Amino acid sequence: MLPLDLLRAAARGGRIVPAFCDPGPDRLEEAPAAAPAAAPAAAPGSDLALAGSLASLFAGGKGRKRGDLLSEASRLEGSHDHRLVRGLFALLDRRSEFAVAPGAAADPAAARRELFRESARQGGALTAERRAAIMRLVAGRMGVEPAGLEAAMWADSDENLVMIRHDPPSRPGALLASYNLSLAQTMLFRCTGMEFSVAGGADWKRVLREVKRNGLMYWLEGEGGGAAGSLRCRIEGPLSLFRMTDRYGTSMARLLPHVAASRDWRVSGTVVREVGGDAQRREYRFELSAGSDGRLLGGAARAGRAPPGPGPGTYDSSVEERFEREFRRRAGGDPDAWSISREPDPLVAGGRALIPDFLLERFGRKVYLEIVGFWTREYLERKAAKLAAAAGGKGRPDVLVAVDSALSCSQAAAGGAAAAALASAASAAGCSVFWFRKDVPVGPVLEHLRGIDEEIVREKVAATSIEPAAAGAGVISVAGEAARHGVPRAAALELLRAGNPEHLECGGHLVPPEAAAAAAAALGGAEGFAEACRLLDGCGIPGECHADLLERLGYGVAWPDLDPANARLVRRPGGPA
Repeated sequence: MLPLDLLRAAARGGRIVPAFCDPGPDRLEEAPAAAPAAAPAAAPGSDLALAGSLASLFAGGKGRKRGDLLSEASRLEGSHDHRLVRGLFALLDRRSEFAVAPGAAADPAAARRELFRESARQGGALTAERRAAIMRLVAGRMGVEPAGLEAAMWADSDENLVMIRHDPPSRPGALLASYNLSLAQTMLFRCTGMEFSVAGGADWKRVLREVKRNGLMYWLEGEGGGAAGSLRCRIEGPLSLFRMTDRYGTSMARLLPHVAASRDWRVSGTVVREVGGDAQRREYRFELSAGSDGRLLGGAARAGRAPPGPGPGTYDSSVEERFEREFRRRAGGDPDAWSISREPDPLVAGGRALIPDFLLERFGRKVYLEIVGFWTREYLERKAAKLAAAAGGKGRPDVLVAVDSALSCSQAAAGGAAAAALASAASAAGCSVFWFRKDVPVGPVLEHLRGIDEEIVREKVAATSIEPAAAGAGVISVAGEAARHGVPRAAALELLRAGNPEHLECGGHLVPPEAAAAAAAALGGAEGFAEACRLLDGCGIPGECHADLLERLGYGVAWPDLDPANARLVRRPGGPA
């Protein structure tokens, strides 16, 4: 992106067209030309010749001051638009690293500090003689020559920094393609809204990842039936917001290279410009596409884009990564727990589509989690309705919306009237909203899921039948029956309890009364806990049941230390004789 005062665009008839440069053939794999011995004099001609001159200037600029490079580049403004010269200079400057010239006599900040202190003590350097005297006094105190101190005093200012490294563009045309892309991005800073479409599911997923990564406020709609390959995305523009316009505008501009890196794409929108002596604001429409502008900026976009699609273990943001890690930790490897997956397939309903951040799934029930970055109250209210419609909520809300309270782009705040209005809209739309700062909390999500867990258990109990155990069938594993019937363990336990009321529930199993009686008899005069466990094993009682069954049979365990071999059985009052 470039400073707004360097934006070059023609506005007429209600339309605005960026003043792109022709970068020549769309080739990126060319070695940079060798730097000439000296920067060439300003030469009139094409934009490509200008880019070559500036690229050569920087290629030979190692060890030169930034101010000298700028002064030399400014000579080219006589034959070229000064905004173009300065824009290209800015891009080349960003490809360079500047630092204080090596061998400075003193640290610039320390030199200024000592000079200003001494000047203040002497009442100011009001004459050239007084200034020279102060310079000599401080130089002697710091052990340097006055001329060296003079040179070091402002050696860290931007114009006096010297180039120590430069990454040259592959060719002048590549520099112009980067300039075109930066020009289009700069135009978006005055944007009230933008729409884009790309062709192909792979490109859609890649671009939409960037939309969500940057927290942009977006609306995704299907075209011609809403198939995944025919979607249109509407992005709120920075000038449609009340707050955080600079930060949001920067995030929006970052999206454009990813759109333009697609095989087939189209972008349109509205920007605001001030016209006339009274700075009247007028709106202008703009359109960019692969067909008309792909060669002008597509190469630069493809060269700088991220790899298409996330690799294993990669995340759009650290917020998503921390949330998923904590969610999985809470699950603790429980096979019955909710599963979590990122970036599920788009949900399309009523011609509109949604790609949530996470899908939570258990026994056929799905809950979608959408994490919202930048927002306004109106945006959240519309989002709530759209999420519920796309998710097709059944009964309880199937959509959760997590909103970052620090990224409000309107006068609304995460509380008070705004929160009440949003909660009402969310309730009417059939989804739930909660706020966060920095990290998405797992607690509200788990609380929501617990309510659905109860529904799942009731549904499975009503729809499932488990036959009572036959006489002599032995100990029943709740987990085994749950897996066999495809139901949660809580549902299997409820069904097993109903069919086998005399069984004892111990350690995730149901122990029939005859097996419990046999175990009680086998324990007899056992004194040690380890001995008791061996006896229970001999009765066919699984190890997970031992502690619970001993408790049910009236035994306790005394632990003099942590060694199970030293643990002793304790017969409680009322326990077995």
